[in-house]
Amino acid sequence: MESRRIDILAIVMVLVMYIAINIFSMFSKQYYFENLLMLSLTFALILLAYFSGIIVGLSASVISIFFYGSYVLYQNVIQGKVIDYHVYVWLMLLPLLTILSALVGAYIRSIQYENEKLKKDYSSYVTVDPKTGLGNVQVFFTVLNQYINLSKRTKLPLTLLLVKLMYFEDIKNIAGNEGIEEVLREVGHKLVESTRIEDCSYVLEDGKTFAILLFTDIKGAQIVKSRIRESSKNFNLRNSNKVINIKIELKIGIAQYDDEEVSSAMALRKAAEKDMEYDV
Repeated sequence: MESRRIDILAIVMVLVMYIAINIFSMFSKQYYFENLLMLSLTFALILLAYFSGIIVGLSASVISIFFYGSYVLYQNVIQGKVIDYHVYVWLMLLPLLTILSALVGAYIRSIQYENEKLKKDYSSYVTVDPKTGLGNVQVFFTVLNQYINLSKRTKLPLTLLLVKLMYFEDIKNIAGNEGIEEVLREVGHKLVESTRIEDCSYVLEDGKTFAILLFTDIKGAQIVKSRIRESSKNFNLRNSNKVINIKIELKIGIAQYDDEEVSSAMALRKAAEKDMEYDV
């Protein structure tokens, strides 16, 4: 409905401007500079009303009409000049085009605001990373807190693996945006292949670090770590009919949940990040 109103108002405004320009070309050359000034003023008011709104636009239009009318009356009363028909044209066009421009601007801003709001709402509800198909950081923390509570109740060991793709920017420069996305998809696929069905994999906010939640202890996590390294050594990327062999290097950190030392989701993540620093 809003877009249809914009279309109608835009068409009307274009038609009015088209008529105004045609009328301008038919005006007497005697008033050429006056009409040129008024045409320029009209376009200035159109821009002002579009960006500033109907109140500012109409206020500027009223002020312009006041000064223009005063000038015309001065010529008519003091100098005895006859008021030409072009004066009435400008007195009608100024407020009309100002109102149309302000309405179009208001509707467009309204649609832009709704669009931004929808984007924010969409991003807050989306739980899947579009590049890899894995869960994103929002669902990661939600599930991690649930798993921590489950681990507390059942005494099941819970371990977090953080897997970081090294030389991300270098790979991106070599393979391009589409290439790096394919590499990330491949890494995500290898992580899923290297873990059990009940283990969950996620992509964190930087887009190059993955998280895996495992119901196992440190020893079991070390086995998964070795499996991931073995399966993700090399990747053949097809780029512009060329096959690029990319050596994938991963840095992996492991941290196990503990009631005393690592008792929260953020603490568990920081512990895994710290362990990652020592992975060579």
